[in-house]
Parts: sequence; C-alpha cells; structure tokens
Amino acid sequence: MRATGGTAGQLAFVRSFTGYQWLIFFVVWAGWSLDATDFGLFSLVLRPALTELLGGQPTVAEIGWVGGLISTIGLLGWSVGGFVFGIVADYIGRVRTLALSILIYSVFTGLQGLAQSPVDLAIYRFFAGVGTGAEIIVGIPLVAEAFAEVHRAKILGVMMTGGAMGSIIGGQVYALIGGYGWRYVFFAGIAPALLLLLIRRSMVEPEHFQAVRERRTHLGYLEALLQAELEEREQRLVERRIREAHLPRMKTLEEFNFSQCPRVSAQQLHELAHGHYIGRAEPIIFIGDSGTGKTHLLTGLAVAACRQKRRVRFATAAALINELVEAKHQLQLGRVLARWARYDLIAIDEVGYVPLAEVGAEFLFQVIAERAEKAAVIVTTNLPFSEWTQVIPNARLCKALLDRITDRAHIIETGTESYRFRRTLERHNRRTAAASVTAPPLAAEKKGS
Repeated sequence: MRATGGTAGQLAFVRSFTGYQWLIFFVVWAGWSLDATDFGLFSLVLRPALTELLGGQPTVAEIGWVGGLISTIGLLGWSVGGFVFGIVADYIGRVRTLALSILIYSVFTGLQGLAQSPVDLAIYRFFAGVGTGAEIIVGIPLVAEAFAEVHRAKILGVMMTGGAMGSIIGGQVYALIGGYGWRYVFFAGIAPALLLLLIRRSMVEPEHFQAVRERRTHLGYLEALLQAELEEREQRLVERRIREAHLPRMKTLEEFNFSQCPRVSAQQLHELAHGHYIGRAEPIIFIGDSGTGKTHLLTGLAVAACRQKRRVRFATAAALINELVEAKHQLQLGRVLARWARYDLIAIDEVGYVPLAEVGAEFLFQVIAERAEKAAVIVTTNLPFSEWTQVIPNARLCKALLDRITDRAHIIETGTESYRFRRTLERHNRRTAAASVTAPPLAAEKKGS
C-alpha cells in the first residue's frame, strides 16, 4: 500500500501539465516512437530489399555485408544530423528544426522505397538518418525547456518508452503491409510528415529559448514567466467564479440587444458593469414584465463581476427560500446564511412571480437586510413596488424590505413589451406571409374546378 501511495504521489505532477506541455510531450514522444519504428522496419525489410537490388542469387554473407554497410551509413547520418541540427536549432529555433527534421526523415524514408540499387538505398538511408538524428537531438532540449527542472528527468524517462512502443508499431506495420513488398513498407514512412501540420499550427518556442534568443536578463525572463503564470491563474479564477455563481445561462451585456429595449440605457448598464456599485454596496433593481430582458441584464452584470474576480451567487427567489427552509430543518440555517453573506454580489431573480409564505418572506428579508449598506444585491421583479404586498402579505415586513432594498438603489425599468412574444409574433407573421404566396394559385385552381 505504501508503494502504491508513493507511486501515486510521484505521478501527481502530471496533473499540473499545461496544454502546451502535453503537446510538446506527445510530439516528441511520437517522434522517438517513429524512430524506433523505422529502425525495426529497416531490419525486417533489409534482406528482401537487398535480394532484389543486388540481383541474381546473393548469398547471406553478401546481403549481410552490404546490409551492415548501409546500416552503418544510416547511423552515420544520425550522428551528422544530431551534430548539424543541434547547432541549427540554436539559430532558427527548436520547433522549426523539429519540423524540418521530420520533413527530411519522411521524404528520404519514402525515397528508399524507390531505390534502384544498393547505392541509392545507402544514400537515401543516410539522409533519412540525418532527419532521425536531428529529431532526437532537438527533442531533448525542447522537452527540457518546456518542463520545470524538477520534472525533467522523469519526463525524459517516460519519453524513452517511445522506443518500446515504436518496436511494437513496427511489428504491426510490417504484419499489415509487409506482404505487399518491401517498397510499400518504406512508403509508409511518409505518414509522419502529417505531424508537420500539428507542429506548425499549434507549437511555439519554449519561453526559456525565447528568453535566451532575445538576450533577456534573468530578471526579465523571470518577470515574463511570472506574468504568464499570473495571467493563466487569473483566467482559471474567472472561470471558477463563473462556475460557482450557478448562472442559469452564460449571457453577457455585449450580447444584449438594447435596440429592442429602448427604455434601458446602454450607457448606464456599461457603467454599472465596471462594478463600482459593488464597492459602494448599492442595490440594483430591474422592474418589468416577463420577457423584457431582466434576467439577461442581471446575468450580464453577474458575469462582469465574475470577470473582476468577485464572488457572485445567482438564485431565483423561490430557490433561495427553499434552500433556507431546508437548512432550517437540518439545523444549518446559521451556516447557510453566513455563506450567502460572504458573497460580494448576490443576484435574486423572479421576485414577485410566486406569493411567499410568512417564513419565506422572513428569510428573504433576512438575506437582504443582512447586506444593507454592506454588500451589493441585484433583484429582478415583475411587480411595481406598490404591488409587493401581493407577494409579501405582511405589510410591515414588506415595507421594511422595500426600505432596505431601495436605499441608494439603481432602479431600472425594462418596460412591458415581451421580447420573446414579439419574436414569436414576427416568426408567425413570416410563416403567414410565406403561406400567402402559395395561396392564390390554390384558390384559382379551386375556382377553375
């Protein structure tokens, strides 16, 4: 059990990988796997290939001598590729060099399938080896620069599993297409060129290499790293704030069509989106009939607050009251009320749609009164204030609630004309107009009959 826990702990670092790091890992690991695949396939096809290229009936000794020479030339290409492109990678970048190495490997591996003599095969094998050596030597610094120093040895150790996987792939490839002839096995080596699309579109140079290339100071490099880390953390925080807000739908103020709701000031809403009302603990009340955009505007302001990394919570009035009633039954009311009080902004939707029981009205008052002059709240309602007694029968409680929620509040009327009803009516009119186009011929046909 201890060993299992230790292994799990050592592998926990994998969860911290970014998308870019996973891409680097996959591309380099896949490249090393293909190198092993090529090495295995070459050993499998060498005898049939040389039997044909040497002509006649070559002996095993002749095939072995020529094959060993060609293999040595290929390995020499590995050395040359690693040395030359290791230097090139420092000038043009790791990603470009990796793409170039895969291109060289793919082209000359495919050309081996067109060889007409052992000399042709040796030449093509040499240049394919150049691509392989370049890919291996570039992959090492690419991985080292993309991952934290504390994880580099582990990552490179995992990379070595690519050799075993490549051998397995090589055996399967030969089993599938080896029967068609040795040339087709080499033609299959063109496939890795497809990785170029992935590399060129999705990969950028590691931050460490860019820092060295641009000759930044160590302090400047560290500042860039910290800035990138900060931006990523802020993005994750905003996403978490939006998720924890429990918004019904993701709607923003940018998506709201103010031309369809002329009574609402776009300038006022965009000023509110800056969030100053939250710091001043000023309530916002949207009043209007159903379908006039109240919930959209409420959600848009909530999203804007989340983007400012504020803690926000959305709930309908009915859902809020049900949660508090259930908490009371479970003797957790104090804890739940304290949680609601900790939010920077709460958004209560649909106040006035359903009459509230005495206990529900008291809970709603308790939540709003607790935030008075301390924290912001947004409320949507379909009732004018004079009719709130229809929802909260206790007139004294209703007056106290309105007194607190309207104090220093931004009261925004959205009107009475439903956007949803208008949209349905327009759709109906379009269908009627389309049907009327075909109606006259039908009518004429009936008249003629």
